[in-house]
Amino acid sequence: MFGVLVVQEPGGRIGYLRSFSGMLGGRWRSPASSSTLRPRGPCPGGAPGRGGGEGLLARFEALQSSAELTGLRSAHAALEARHAEERAALRARHEENRRQRHARRAALTDAGSHEALHALDQQSRGDKAERRRVEAAQEEERRALESKRSGWSGAFGPWSACGTSSAAS
Repeated sequence: MFGVLVVQEPGGRIGYLRSFSGMLGGRWRSPASSSTLRPRGPCPGGAPGRGGGEGLLARFEALQSSAELTGLRSAHAALEARHAEERAALRARHEENRRQRHARRAALTDAGSHEALHALDQQSRGDKAERRRVEAAQEEERRALESKRSGWSGAFGPWSACGTSSAAS
């Protein structure tokens, strides 16, 4: 892939940068282009995408089947299932509460029922607040587990084949 960035100074002077991705003419660097982000020197096991990636693939497969990552995946599935069950039970209880409130509202006919209506409204607000608390607690649990899992997702970033994540000039 080739790239060109053209710029113009306020005075009208035009300049540009040109670059490429990968090897050009069998070399990683060209004096006529901007510096690469790839570290200097050969990658251990060869250049990425040019053979020698067998070691990287074996490392990836070993990590994918590791006990720790398998345990994190199982914990995530169990957490999601438990959260779904908790939400379903809460929804069923709140629907029953709502049906009961509707029946009580329908039974209230006298003018002195203002306080009773207010109490029913407060019960409804209480159900909504409970749902929000449960959702917040579940989100906190999910984030705690995701932070453990996210450490595994970056195990094979774009520079992992070369053993570094920093740019070299």
